[in-house]
Amino acid sequence: MGLIIVSILRTIWRWSQLYLTLTILIVERITRFFVTTIFGFVPFRYYFDNISFSKPVSKEASESEKDLERDAIEMITARGYPVEEHFVTTPDGFILGLHRITGPKQFNTPPDSPPTSPRSHVNNNNNNSGRSKSTINNNNNTSSTINNRKNKLVQKLQQHVDIDQEIHNSNANTSSTAATTTTTTTTGNSNNISEMMSSASSTSNLSIYNGKPVVVIMHGFMQTSEAWLCRSDPKDSLPFILADAGFDVWLGNNRGNKYSFKHTNFTPNQEGFWNWSLDELVRYDYPSIVNFICERTGAPSISYIGFSQGTAQGWAALSTNTIISKKINLFIALAPVATVKGFSNPMIDSLARSRPDFIFLLFGKKSMLPSTIFWRNFLPKDVFVRLIDTSVKFLFGWCTENISQEEKKMLYSHIFSYTSVKSVVHWFQIIQTNRFQMFDDILLGITPNEDSKKPHRYHGRVIPGYHPSQILTKCALFYGGSDNLPNTKALLSHLPRDRVIMVHEEPSYEHLDFMWGKDAAEKVFSKVVSLLKSNHFDLTNGINSNGGYVNNCYSSTTSSPMVNANNRSYSNSPIITSQQNNNNINNSNHSDHYD
Repeated sequence: MGLIIVSILRTIWRWSQLYLTLTILIVERITRFFVTTIFGFVPFRYYFDNISFSKPVSKEASESEKDLERDAIEMITARGYPVEEHFVTTPDGFILGLHRITGPKQFNTPPDSPPTSPRSHVNNNNNNSGRSKSTINNNNNTSSTINNRKNKLVQKLQQHVDIDQEIHNSNANTSSTAATTTTTTTTGNSNNISEMMSSASSTSNLSIYNGKPVVVIMHGFMQTSEAWLCRSDPKDSLPFILADAGFDVWLGNNRGNKYSFKHTNFTPNQEGFWNWSLDELVRYDYPSIVNFICERTGAPSISYIGFSQGTAQGWAALSTNTIISKKINLFIALAPVATVKGFSNPMIDSLARSRPDFIFLLFGKKSMLPSTIFWRNFLPKDVFVRLIDTSVKFLFGWCTENISQEEKKMLYSHIFSYTSVKSVVHWFQIIQTNRFQMFDDILLGITPNEDSKKPHRYHGRVIPGYHPSQILTKCALFYGGSDNLPNTKALLSHLPRDRVIMVHEEPSYEHLDFMWGKDAAEKVFSKVVSLLKSNHFDLTNGINSNGGYVNNCYSSTTSSPMVNANNRSYSNSPIITSQQNNNNINNSNHSDHYD
């Protein structure tokens, strides 16, 4: 009898939390509708035309203030790096945007002068890529597109009333029938525009491998490539660090975000555009990006760096696609995720464990929380920063104390982009089953059989899973001791020991610190660069790229001996881990299921 009462009370508690969530969402939507209607109403338009809650970008604005309105291409160019923008179409019709930093820093932009000139586009037709656009920036021209932008309240509100208006300008011009579209942006000090155009056009389609190591970096959940770039000092940003170190750096963008917001058959206002989960990111986006980069550069294999969900794509794709696995010579996982522990907040945890059809009822079947973009542009930056800090503390328990308060204005302005509600449901299913599994299309409530030891076996079905234990690629993991979102110990216990060449723990790091931590360049990125250089040395010298240990390129006070593929201990191995974590890898009694 007591158990029945406890069960009833738990059910009542869960439903009360769900109703509270529903109430909050309704209040937010009413408020957003009111704000949009009032400020978009014609009599108010002229009155509010010169009012902006956010400080407008002016000629006297600092570089960090200008970065608030810059896109990825503009941020890269402003820091003096050569950049290209490419588009690749997936087999199911999504057009993904890629950003490429082709070399080290070329010039220093004075703090008080605009970094770029208005882009002039030259269209060049070719047989290989459908349509190609060369974009030339003349740095002697001091005019700036940033300063010509209107930063007015009414325009911001109108911009985000319809989600389709968030399409990136380059994507809007992309042909829906083109297999691949390439935009090349060249920065330099040449005064001869024709010469620069000719140079850009003649080199835009080269695919001869020049021996330069190639690395692709993938963002996390609800992010874009901008998340890697928005640091005030390029020396704190991983892509720029790698570019200065001699790497050919590519930044990926998953379907649905602002740089991959086009489809050959659907528009963002149609449900078909958002009918995808993590499975499609693994099955289509990951292989398309890797194949395109290998074809474009001529490199036989490339290195892959993922953050958060970007690591989940890596674990899933490399364990299921052996062809793609051979094209990745090293997988570096920052804040790696496969299974998720859940949420400490009872309201959000109840939502995550509710039925999928209830999630679709709350959020629809299109984009997840597009209102985040609306409030980001409407609220003052200081208010939005406090709102995000409160939200991540509420959701995940992160304090974000290792992220500069001044930089948060820029970071939070670029952190969010669109994703599908279905992908959120997929992650909720992973939380419910405590298993790194594929999407459950039947969308039944999670009620495992009581006599089954496998929680993913219910209603007579077994949902296929992803198995990191089957990975053949070398991998290195960097995780935070204060990151309570992913279940890193369970992941480590399932990875093949002869493929893991490094495990590094930062005890004080939370999830976002691996992108934006004040000391991430010193504690994490420097080790990433050393590892990539050592890997490139091995490849160029014919050392086996899968298995074994990497040459010792640095040491750490937290180093401990581990075993390589030949079962020999190397005390000077660059595998870095705390002794406690090393014991956890060997003796983990976890409850997560990968098989």
